[in-house]
Amino acid sequence: MHSSPVLATALRDSLSAGSGALVVDLGAVTFCSVAGAALLVMISSEAEPAGVRYGLSSVPPRLARTLAFVRGDRPVNCYNSVPDALAAMR
Repeated sequence: MHSSPVLATALRDSLSAGSGALVVDLGAVTFCSVAGAALLVMISSEAEPAGVRYGLSSVPPRLARTLAFVRGDRPVNCYNSVPDALAAMR
């Protein structure tokens, strides 16, 4: 829970920088709270208006289930790897 604000700042800074693509590699994540998962979903809805293509890569199975729960009908692009994500975002 304590790292969600830090992550939010880092992701929003990346969005405001206006980079063409933002891929969050979650391969090393061992725990993510519902608040963290909700943040990842929320950033997805903020990316498009900012002109940034956004996706998640290497999502662990447990986190994938949490994301499915919190995202509702909001789409979040998930990829097997960072190279797969970048290739899809071209």
